Amino acid sequence: MKDFLLTSTLPYWIVFTLMAAAGFIAIVNMRKKSISRLSVQLVTFLAIVGTVFGLVIYSLLGGKSIWWCTSSDYGFFGKLLRVIPLIVFVGIQLAQVFVYKAFVEQYFQKELSIKGTFVSLIVIVPATLVLYVILNMFGLEKEIRDIVAYSILGLALVVGVGWAMVRNVKSIGMMYGLMFTVATLVMIIGGLMSMLLLLTALLALILQVLMVAAVVGGVFYMFKTDMLGGSSGGGSSNQVFYDNEGHMHYTNLSKEDANRKIQERNQ
Repeated sequence: MKDFLLTSTLPYWIVFTLMAAAGFIAIVNMRKKSISRLSVQLVTFLAIVGTVFGLVIYSLLGGKSIWWCTSSDYGFFGKLLRVIPLIVFVGIQLAQVFVYKAFVEQYFQKELSIKGTFVSLIVIVPATLVLYVILNMFGLEKEIRDIVAYSILGLALVVGVGWAMVRNVKSIGMMYGLMFTVATLVMIIGGLMSMLLLLTALLALILQVLMVAAVVGGVFYMFKTDMLGGSSGGGSSNQVFYDNEGHMHYTNLSKEDANRKIQERNQ
C-alpha cells in the first residue's frame, strides 16, 4: 500500500475530488429554496470520507505524504508547480468547513457553532507546537515539555469542542448536534494536517532557494576574488624601475645596467 501511495498521485486526486464534490453539491443546494435531507447526508458522507481517506494517507506516510511536491527528483520550478494544487486543496478544505456549516444551518434553519473547535485546533495546536520548541530551546526536560503540551492541547480540545457541542446540541438536538460537531471536528483535523503538509512543502522550497542563493553567492565571491587577484598580478608584471637620471626601465637588470653606464660617464 505504501509503495502505491509513494508512486501514484491517484489517491490524492480521489481525496481532492471527494472534497471538491462535497463543497460543490453544498453550494448548488444552498441556491435552492429548500435543502433535502438526502443532499445533507450526501455532502456529509463525501466530506467525511474524503477527509478520513486523507488522514489515513497521512498516518501511513507522515511527512512523505507530499512526496510529489518535495521529491529531490524535481527541480525548484517543478516543485513550485506541484505546490500550487496543494495550496488550492488546502484552501478548499478549510473553506469547506464554513460552507458545510452554512449548508447545515440553512437545512435546519438554526444557528450552529464551529468557532470553539476551529480555534482549539487551528490556533491552539500550532501555538502549542511552537511553545514546545521554545521550551526545548531553553533546555526543559522532555517529560515536563510533554506534560505542558498535552495539558494545553487536552484543555483546549475539551473546552473548545465541548463548548461547540453544547451549543449545537442545544440548537438542533442531541443526535444531530453531536453528529454535526463530530463531522466538523474531523474536517478541521484534516485541514490542520493539510496545513502542516503545505508548510513542509513551502519550507522545502525556501531551503532550495537558500541553497541556490548560497551557491550563486559562493561562485560570485570566487569570481570576484579571482578578478582582484588577477588585477594585482597584472600590476606586478607591469612594474617599472627608474635609473639615477630618471629614465624608466621595465626590468631591474636594465635599470642597474643604466646606472652603471651613468656612473662611468660621470667619472
